[in-house]
Amino acid sequence: MEVFTLDTSGYVTLRREDASWKGRPRPDIYWEDLSPFEQGYIEALLQDLASGPLIRLSAEDSAVFAGALLNPAKPNEALEKASKRYREAVAAQKASGIFPTPILVAAPGFSDLSPEALGAIRKDCAAYLAKAAESEAEVRAYSGASNAAKVRQAWLGGGGKQFWEQRNTTDSLKAFWPPLTVVLSDEGKVCLRGAA
Repeated sequence: MEVFTLDTSGYVTLRREDASWKGRPRPDIYWEDLSPFEQGYIEALLQDLASGPLIRLSAEDSAVFAGALLNPAKPNEALEKASKRYREAVAAQKASGIFPTPILVAAPGFSDLSPEALGAIRKDCAAYLAKAAESEAEVRAYSGASNAAKVRQAWLGGGGKQFWEQRNTTDSLKAFWPPLTVVLSDEGKVCLRGAA
């Protein structure tokens, strides 16, 4: 099994409208500028993306996809020509003893986050930490420090990684943080669908 290694180099330049830019000497956010909680969240999110995102299709989209697989359209002239050129190029490479090498695409890293995604992540993490503190204070007020410590461990024990992993699967969290879908934009930036 391949080990996921997150590339934390580079930076994300926030947009001027982004609330987390206010008061900063520069609009660039580096990995080191993030809290460990935010870092864990981003690492888990990007690891999920690197391991192959789950694509959820509506019933209509599923029917269209299945129809295309079961009844594929006839290739047009341009596709036929491209296929012929590809087969000829591969045959020529094999004949010369050079075999085609697969194109390796690096997993997205921190600097591949869109400014909007990083803004949404930071906002979500701050809200989650505030909710955890609120829950801990409520439990402390009603049942003491020992139970409050258990609540804190339940909320924060796994850090931002736990928050990302539970965000899309735990019903109690969905009320506050709707599930997110991680997608790549046409520019190759990591974006979040479903972010407020």
